[in-house]
Amino acid sequence: MCPRPAGALILRDRSVLDRGIDLERVTIDTLVASGRPGAATAAVWSMIQHLGTDGYMERVRHQMGIVELIAETVKTIPGMRLLVEPETNILCFTTGDEVEMQAISRELWARQWAVPLNPLVPTGLQHLRVYVHPLKERSTAQEFLADLAEAVLRVRSGEGARP
Repeated sequence: MCPRPAGALILRDRSVLDRGIDLERVTIDTLVASGRPGAATAAVWSMIQHLGTDGYMERVRHQMGIVELIAETVKTIPGMRLLVEPETNILCFTTGDEVEMQAISRELWARQWAVPLNPLVPTGLQHLRVYVHPLKERSTAQEFLADLAEAVLRVRSGEGARP
């Protein structure tokens, strides 16, 4: 759980790279420094120095509690499903209907939720992707979930914005 520019994939077994990883927009770089500025990495290091390992882990537990709340609530919205059970602070969910997902996305944007609608590579399945920020509170997630449920209801009833 760190700022996106500071993220890294570290593998113990190099043979994993030989399994045919096909990522269109990702550059696989074996250097620790890579081509990115070091500010984000320095910020993570500084944060861990400030919070300590226990404090950092407490923030991660807090964040993952919000992720669990969102995941479990999304499962209760009729027709909505997670693409995969979240293991990090990013959740992806869909109804499976492209037009419906576009309308749900518009409803959320109208309610001031900047939740991007994304196509799943390679199928093109439209889904919402939610990133749970470490400083967000449970109450913010609850507000989002109430708006999501209402947006889905409005779209399904024909009241929501359609293309």
